[in-house]
Amino acid sequence: MFYKAPIFAALLILASAISSCSIYPENPLLALSSKEKRVANTWRVSYASDEDGTEVTDQAADDRYIFSEDGTAEWKTTFTGADITLTGEWDLLDDGATLQTTLQYTILGVTYTQTDKFNIQKLTEDELWLEDDEDNDIQIQLSTF
Repeated sequence: MFYKAPIFAALLILASAISSCSIYPENPLLALSSKEKRVANTWRVSYASDEDGTEVTDQAADDRYIFSEDGTAEWKTTFTGADITLTGEWDLLDDGATLQTTLQYTILGVTYTQTDKFNIQKLTEDELWLEDDEDNDIQIQLSTF
């Protein structure tokens, strides 16, 4: 009888760990690395849609998102033919369900700050799927570069 108690306790702990590992709708049940370590990567756009739900992947094909483990972030993009790098920070909110980025950029000597929140739909070592917190038609699917 006593030998069943440790096995039962171990099964309860395992079941609890598995059920709490994936808060993302499109994720597998278990991930071996932390959410922060999975976000920290260099990403490229594999799919993107705008506020109308129209696919705009081609417009973002050269974009690069660099999220470092120390919480710093860079977004390298092209706007009207000019290369622009936005710099700032990223953070996970709501127990890791939301990715927030706060990025700054300068145009004609004026610095602007842009803060965005995205609901994370999938977060693996190779994929990061995001949905805009305010407009779920805006979707960005990133894959490692």
